[in-house]
Amino acid sequence: MQMKIQNNTKELLTVGVIATAIIATLLAFSVSGLQVLAQEQDRVLVHINSGKPSNPNEVHAAFMAMSMATKLQETGKDVAVFLDVNGVNLGVKNPDASLANATSLVQTFTSNGGKVYACEHCLSYAGFNEQDLAEGVSITNPQKMSVIITGNLIVIDY
Repeated sequence: MQMKIQNNTKELLTVGVIATAIIATLLAFSVSGLQVLAQEQDRVLVHINSGKPSNPNEVHAAFMAMSMATKLQETGKDVAVFLDVNGVNLGVKNPDASLANATSLVQTFTSNGGKVYACEHCLSYAGFNEQDLAEGVSITNPQKMSVIITGNLIVIDY
């Protein structure tokens, strides 16, 4: 009886060692897979549709969005900003004074190499045109955006 218990114990230990080795191998592959995933997801698009000057919540959301974009850019992330709906108010030469904090960050972001795109249709709907865009802001449309929105992309929406 004692010999049978010892054999069972040895078998259990062997199975335990093998299981541990398998788990360690799977974890190693999982960690390397996560590292690859993290590297592939270094591209970020901050989508801003807030920025209506008469709405304090939208003014705040626009500022928070540009703060996020700027901070991510400072960490080395590949960040682009897409302005549409009321967000186009951040991308014009003479924005409303209520948007001063957010538009200041747009200037900082673009001067540090960041790309800011304004929706062509939304810009027109808001009463602006391409000549009204601030320095560093480009007009875009769905066809142009399809080039930007490819691969693994993290989208932050404000």
